[in-house]
Amino acid sequence: MAEDFDNGPSGIIASPAWQFIRPVPPGKFLRLSFQFNAAWENMIWICNANTRELLQNRGNYFRSRDDFVTDIGRISAVGLVAYHKLISPEASDAGDYPWRQSPMAVIRDDGVVAVVGFNDEGGPGFNQAVCVVSTVS
Repeated sequence: MAEDFDNGPSGIIASPAWQFIRPVPPGKFLRLSFQFNAAWENMIWICNANTRELLQNRGNYFRSRDDFVTDIGRISAVGLVAYHKLISPEASDAGDYPWRQSPMAVIRDDGVVAVVGFNDEGGPGFNQAVCVVSTVS
């Protein structure tokens, strides 16, 4: 099965309760910025919410943390879903640990800027993996 918005790594069927979807307003674009505050491996998938296609991912350790910017008119809705392991990728047995879907919370959403946080089971709150989604003209 191909990995996409609904089908994660390690055979995970993503819970819709932990998926975030943001429509792209006509004539505008979205800028997604990422922050990670975790000892364990975390990644956020950026998906086309309509086609369900996985576009890119961002994460800690060896993954890019660069902003992701949508092209005007190319994608009408972006989806976010996150995954984590209960171990650092630097551990010798990291490959033995499966991925797990990260619980999600919308920390703030005023319609222009949304702050979406994910929890990697390593502590309280939803700040281990965070994406700030901004609508830009």
